[in-house]
Amino acid sequence: MNWKRLIILAIAILAIVGGIYLGMPKKTTIPSPTSTPTQNASEKAGDLALDYVKNDTTYKFDGMPETLKIKEIAPLDCSDCWKVTIYFESRQAGYGDRTGQILAQVITPHEARIRIENGNITSAIMDNRWDMKTQSMLRLE
Repeated sequence: MNWKRLIILAIAILAIVGGIYLGMPKKTTIPSPTSTPTQNASEKAGDLALDYVKNDTTYKFDGMPETLKIKEIAPLDCSDCWKVTIYFESRQAGYGDRTGQILAQVITPHEARIRIENGNITSAIMDNRWDMKTQSMLRLE
């Protein structure tokens, strides 16, 4: 057998095998989930709490976006209940909308504790003294 025929035969065999391979149905795999339902629920709670803080008057007035972060997401004693702790800094002291007030120009750290039950924010307290839901100082007794 001469070399030309051998090369043509090898190419023909490769073409046939390649055609069969290309015509075969592809094996599809379903990726296994990388997160558990609890992780998804905690992520949703974290996102809900972050949105709440971002829309709060204290943060909107002078919150520093580069400092905004979730410190902790912890499950509570009821089903689908979470405590989310969020940290951020403001450019001035105080709480809420401080338009027209004389303000201390000092970087002020804040820690918001948000309680979420079944996808609803039931409590939002900043620095253990400011009620974010009522936009008022807590009465300390």
